Amino acid sequence: MGEVRSSISRIPDLLDQLDWLTDELEAQRPFLARMPDVQIKTSPLPELPSLLGMYYAMVARERDIHLPSLGIKAASHLQDVPASDAWLDDLIIQLISMRSAIVDHLGRFTDDDWRAAPAGASDHADVVTLAFEITQTDADSLRAIAERMREGQTALG
Repeated sequence: MGEVRSSISRIPDLLDQLDWLTDELEAQRPFLARMPDVQIKTSPLPELPSLLGMYYAMVARERDIHLPSLGIKAASHLQDVPASDAWLDDLIIQLISMRSAIVDHLGRFTDDDWRAAPAGASDHADVVTLAFEITQTDADSLRAIAERMREGQTALG
């Protein structure tokens, strides 16, 4: 019982961590705008995803796993990504929108809601565990993206 109570007392920190993804994505946007499309769309090795593939994987996780697991309808937060010069920026804006919906949704949860099993994630004991796992996945994804961006900047000189 003490463990759940302790984790519930850290909910504001967990919400801040979840919202951190939006801050990081906003910070990446100007760097991505300066990168050539070939560096964004091309994989450095056949077994590695491209930067674009990494962002699409993040969008897929939000849309197919995180939103449904928390009982949020994904369709209300998704729009078609237009084929324009700003396509990657539009994709990132979409990702930010989905994550903002998650943070807003979780921000209305009561302590009992946080202790409950997630709506669509039977493999998680409670929403706290799911939210913590999301933050860990975000950290791994953003670290990999930052490394790829740094490699791209090094290659460009």
